[in-house]
Amino acid sequence: MNLLNILAAASWSSFFGHFHPVMVHLPIGMLIIAAMLELLAVRSRTTQLDKAISLILFCGFITAVISALAGWLLSQDGDYNDHTLLLHQWAGICVAVLAGSCWYLKTKNIKYAYRIVMFIMLLMLTAAGHLGGTLTHGDGYLTSNLPEPLRSWLGAGSAPTSTAPKKITDVNEAIIYTDIISPILQSKCLSCHGESKSKGDLRMDTYDMLMKGGKHGMVVVKNNAGGSELVKRLLLPAEDEHRMPPKGKTEVTPDEIALIKWWIINGADFSKKVKDAKTDELTRQLLVKGIGNTSRAHQTYSRANTHTPDIFAADVPPAEQGDIDALKKLSVLVYPISQGKNYLSVSCINAPGFNDEQVKLLVKLDRQIAWLQLNCTRVTDIGLAEIAKLKNLTRLNLAYTAVSNNGIRSICKLSNLEYLNLSGTLVDNGSLKPLESLKHLKHVYDWKDAAKP
Repeated sequence: MNLLNILAAASWSSFFGHFHPVMVHLPIGMLIIAAMLELLAVRSRTTQLDKAISLILFCGFITAVISALAGWLLSQDGDYNDHTLLLHQWAGICVAVLAGSCWYLKTKNIKYAYRIVMFIMLLMLTAAGHLGGTLTHGDGYLTSNLPEPLRSWLGAGSAPTSTAPKKITDVNEAIIYTDIISPILQSKCLSCHGESKSKGDLRMDTYDMLMKGGKHGMVVVKNNAGGSELVKRLLLPAEDEHRMPPKGKTEVTPDEIALIKWWIINGADFSKKVKDAKTDELTRQLLVKGIGNTSRAHQTYSRANTHTPDIFAADVPPAEQGDIDALKKLSVLVYPISQGKNYLSVSCINAPGFNDEQVKLLVKLDRQIAWLQLNCTRVTDIGLAEIAKLKNLTRLNLAYTAVSNNGIRSICKLSNLEYLNLSGTLVDNGSLKPLESLKHLKHVYDWKDAAKP
């Protein structure tokens, strides 16, 4: 067994290979600096920089070799497009060889050949960088924003189409996969599971490939969101190495996760429309908010011409990290609502066991929490009495909890509340009358029956 096979077989080879993205910048920087110094020396007609250039070229050559080795180890994971990977691999090897040749020719003072080789090395360095960007970020990473004539001249093809959610007039006519699910996957998942890079042999750029799954099996089990690996990975804690997307990538939002789960529960079909799927009131809100407006989405209560409290104009102190960490340990999602402000959105979409006792952890963030999702948790009227202490709460989702008519008294203490979801709770329409006292309340959802206090 030769050295390369030993390295590939070793358990730590993958660990060493993951240093490639860090190490590769060393030879890039060194070789570019050497070229810049060479240009300066030529323009100044001086030889005083020769020793420095030789040293930098030698260091660039050594680090290029080490980087190429780390890249080879990383490629053994098999998560990349074979054609692009092969081109990137040989471009990197050529850079290392050319860097070594530059160093040798420089030390031997063979000027004409040295400058030609350096020029070729810079071209190859550019090509290797482009291919590396394609492997990491997908096709068109460097060329997607170029004007069309230049794109065509470079052979980059036509500009990629936008993956933004489609705006449609009637959400009921939307095709669930094409108009709702696919845009989420394209914007959040394809950098790791697309044509150029397919971690775990999983591709999500087409419906058929998504349903096929990866080397560990299927990731979508029709009609079973809880048993689908895709959903399991999305709901893992941020620090878990198996979480999707991984740390540092753009996260899939709780609303997007809820829509993916809803799609799977309804059969994960390719052509089914919203009107043909079983849709509760909570899902309808997400659909209307995410992809368009529809008169058929039933809003049970709407108050027009209501003044909106501008609580976000006021500053609140940042939350204690320990208080946030206590919630995250329970798989509760906590994230800022906007940049530069300390207001928080808290979602228990990953914590269905969240209960009245744990609600007390929210009170420690009573000034910071502005949006709170407790739908499908174990919160009751007892916990709602604690939630009433969240003085800056503007959005509260209690759908499918055990909250009853008695909880309305606690809700009436939330003077800044604008949005309330009581769908699937024990609250009946006749108990909503006290909500009239909330001057800023604009939307109340309670099952599918109209209620106008």
